[in-house]
Amino acid sequence: MSDFISVTCELVKSKKDASRWTVRHSTYRSDGVKAAIITVDGAWLDMNKRKLTALDANFAYQFNEIPLSEDFEWIE
Repeated sequence: MSDFISVTCELVKSKKDASRWTVRHSTYRSDGVKAAIITVDGAWLDMNKRKLTALDANFAYQFNEIPLSEDFEWIE
C-alpha cells in the first residue's frame, strides 16, 4: 500500500489526425519490476454531434508528441 510506483505512457497506434489511437501504460514498482501493462484504445467524441471526430490540428500535433512505442504503427 505504501509503495511508490512509476507509470510510463507510449503511443502504440494512431491515425495521422489522432482521431483513433492506442496508448500503452506500463506501471513499475519502486524496485523496478514491471507490475502491470494497461492498453487503452480510444477515439474523440464530438459531444454536440454525438459522433466520433478528429482533433483540431493543433491538439492532434500535441497528442502525437506522446513518446512512440517500439512497435508503433500508423493506422488508416
